[in-house]
Amino acid sequence: ALLAADNEPAEVALRVNPLAGDAPLDDVPGRREGDTIVVDGAFDAFAHPGWAAGRFVAQSRASQLVAPAVDPQPGERVLDLCAAPGGKTTHLAALMGGEGEVVAVERHPGRAEALRRTCARVHARNVHVVTADAATFEDSRGFDRVLVDPPCSGLGTLRSHPDLRWRASPEQIERLAVEQDALLSRARALLRPGGPGVLVYSVCTISRAEERMEGAARWR
Repeated sequence: ALLAADNEPAEVALRVNPLAGDAPLDDVPGRREGDTIVVDGAFDAFAHPGWAAGRFVAQSRASQLVAPAVDPQPGERVLDLCAAPGGKTTHLAALMGGEGEVVAVERHPGRAEALRRTCARVHARNVHVVTADAATFEDSRGFDRVLVDPPCSGLGTLRSHPDLRWRASPEQIERLAVEQDALLSRARALLRPGGPGVLVYSVCTISRAEERMEGAARWR
């Protein structure tokens, strides 16, 4: 059933962005579920005026579940350790009502600059983008909450990225698991002592080697 589902077209979902005000999006075809619009039929998101105004972000429903799990609060200091392209980063900022600080780390300069443009478009003014390697990132002030959304095999996204069928391999997954462990250790070290101490690990894959369920209690 999973393989059959992966051969179906991916749905298009939008996250409505409260940081851009409350202008209606009634002309977007589909159904509204809270801050999510599941698009029905053909829709050119980039041509819609709401895109340029930052009224919505194209983001899958699964991806939209991650930032609420972090549960960032207004005024807190939150870290998104592997931030680009920024769907979860800007969601964190929105859940904080633009208050506090979200530090978004991205090692690739081009992707970091694109993330800055995305934050500007969606009015996420409390996001500070840092171009740095997440594995060695340092910050003496520490963070109340940390999101780790590391590089992964992406095997849970085959509907929207069918080419991954031909690019994933057992050897690649082994390398990714080592990198993911290193990023988790760095994230844990960046949590503030005495704070909420919330660390969320999120990957878009079904590869058991890349999951960390057995250690979940250790990381919180």
